[in-house]
Parts: sequence; structure tokens; C-alpha cells
Amino acid sequence: MLAPPWLGSSRRVGRAWSSDVARSRVELFEQVRRDRRVEGLSIRELANRHGVHRRTVRQAVASALPPARKQSPNRRRPAIDAYTAIIDGWLVADREVPKKQRHTARRIWQRLVAEHAARCSEVTVSRYVTRRRVELGLKHIEVSISRRMGRVQKPRWISVNSGPGLRVSW
Repeated sequence: MLAPPWLGSSRRVGRAWSSDVARSRVELFEQVRRDRRVEGLSIRELANRHGVHRRTVRQAVASALPPARKQSPNRRRPAIDAYTAIIDGWLVADREVPKKQRHTARRIWQRLVAEHAARCSEVTVSRYVTRRRVELGLKHIEVSISRRMGRVQKPRWISVNSGPGLRVSW
């Protein structure tokens, strides 16, 4: 198959143009290594055939597994950083109170604005509270199950805390 005319060349383009199927990097590395081993193609030929950069082909030839993704550094949160300790304190204190009296994300935002003159959006607080509840093990999940799937029975409930440990109520 020839390259499209806007590329300005008549060189052949391999499977990258002929296939619309998305491949994972592991599959790509496998194909590059197989073509290198079986056909003995050069790095440039492999890059043209698979439609990737020569650096990627060199990585594939060097190792069967692609390199791990780089971890991005934690971003600053200027709107909410000053209040994270306060919010965490409220969330930890909520462990001791009955479920109906615990803070919602909206109530936390309202208290921040009223008591601490915070100037941040409700969505920002809500996202932070959701993430912190999971990290602190405060998120509570209930799943309904039955013992036999074919029969109609009284449902049984399993209560799972997302933190360490598992609490099952039958």
C-alpha cells in the first residue's frame, strides 16, 4: 500500500495504515520483536511498518515489556490546600458520630465558607472529600446478594468498608 499523496512520497506504508484496530503497547512490542526476529528488518523499516518512532522500536527490541509510565508529580491545589487539615479533621471525627449526622461534601463546603471564609468552589471540595473518604477508609459500600441465584429469597446484605478489614453482616 502506498503512502497518501499529502505525505509527498511514494514509499510503502505497512500495517499501521491498513489497520484501524487499536493495539496495546505490549502487543505492539510483541509484533516489532517478532518482525525483527523473523524478517530481520532494520529499526527504520520496523518504525515505518508499524507507524511508530524509532525510539519506540529500540525500546521494543531491547525489552519485551514497555517501560512503565512516569509518575506525574503531585500538583498543587492552591484553592483547597490551606483547608485540607480542617477537612481531614472533620472526616476523621465523623467516624464517631451516627451515620445520619456525618458531614456531606456540601455541608463541609458550607462550613468552610462560613467559618473560615474559604474562597473555593463546591466541586473542588466535593472532589477532595470523595478522594479522602476512600483514602481514609470511610467509604461504605453495600451489596445485595442471595444464596441461590435461581430462587427468590430474602436478600442478604454485605457491608464492606473500603479501608482495611472487611465487615460482613448476615
